[in-house]
Amino acid sequence: MPNTKLDTAASYPGRLCSRIPVELYRFLAECLAAPVPHQPTLARLCRVNKAFRAEAERVLYRTVRCLSAESMSTFCRTMTGTSKERLCVKVESIHITTTAKLRSAQGLDKIQGTLQCLSGLKEVTWDDTEFHHLDYAQNLPGPLHVLAECAKLDLHRLTCNFLVDRRIFTFLESQPNLKDFRCRSYHQWNTYEQVDVPESFLSHLHTLHAPASFVTMLRGATLNISTLDLNASLDNDIEERALLNMLGALSPSLVTLRLYGNWQSSMLQIMEIIAERVVGLKMWVFQGQDTVRPYSCRPDCLSPGAPTLQPKPKISEVWGIAMRFRSLETLVIPPFTWSPAFCMHVTDGLVHACPTLVRVVYYDGSKRPWTFVRSEPGSRLKISEEEDFSLNPSIFDSPVSAG
Repeated sequence: MPNTKLDTAASYPGRLCSRIPVELYRFLAECLAAPVPHQPTLARLCRVNKAFRAEAERVLYRTVRCLSAESMSTFCRTMTGTSKERLCVKVESIHITTTAKLRSAQGLDKIQGTLQCLSGLKEVTWDDTEFHHLDYAQNLPGPLHVLAECAKLDLHRLTCNFLVDRRIFTFLESQPNLKDFRCRSYHQWNTYEQVDVPESFLSHLHTLHAPASFVTMLRGATLNISTLDLNASLDNDIEERALLNMLGALSPSLVTLRLYGNWQSSMLQIMEIIAERVVGLKMWVFQGQDTVRPYSCRPDCLSPGAPTLQPKPKISEVWGIAMRFRSLETLVIPPFTWSPAFCMHVTDGLVHACPTLVRVVYYDGSKRPWTFVRSEPGSRLKISEEEDFSLNPSIFDSPVSAG
């Protein structure tokens, strides 16, 4: 005798689907999203029923990557089509790549119209390495022009991998909830250029990755940032010291500081200035030299235009300055000609000078790290098996980051 219940269930699969809790639909869709969304399967789920479609589309469109003109064009058509109302609220993050060819083909107009429709957008990453200061001088449209027309967005994270100028501050003022801002390069039209920012400027910002030329424009402002990645390529140490002196006033709550680029001052000189002005620092990363040469070289032996060498610090000076950082947990030092055994000697002294330290990283001449880690409270720091210390990927790794 046939099972009536099973036959009925088989005859009405839609009725069974209607009994599935929404949480289960969401769980299945999220399983297909990790680590990378499995787009073909998610697309098939969209055709099962409305409940599956709602959850699958939420995962499919949550993070969008338009890394070519074709993918950008397809996405713009989708967001302006019949599904516009349903899909625009589901896009939370978008990564855009544009080129001079796309900009000259009115592609920016389509991008602008699409961005203005994305009411749920929280994160924008925009790459355009071909846009430079001559384009600004000729008033050619670029990524910054598009952002300026999208002031109604409510972003939490913005990454500008393209050249910006002072107009970026106008857009940033329209984003009071921005928490993370990363700027690849900033173009100063003259050395006396300054911007007036309101007292509430970026009051929720906690992470800033920017070149020195951008940060100097913030003189007089006070931000609550906890993480600062700063890339410098200044012409003289006077400008450099002025920049370092303003950091304490700019970000009194600073916890993590990473310095990149070519610095005129030595690491110890910079540490001394920072120690006087930033009291709660927990992570100090100094990656100030791209070129490492033997420290026996005299300055007059170097070719014209060669980067300034970091002088080899005295151990007692390193220990003395480390004592002034009462909360320091991680210290990353640029390449010096020290053997691993000598690094161990330096580390032992650092631990006594700064008991809060749990990780010290040195780099040899080949930029290989020697990492010393404290395994338990009160113990000695020992060489770790970690092959590399995670410094977090930075936009300063790109080839033409400018100061």
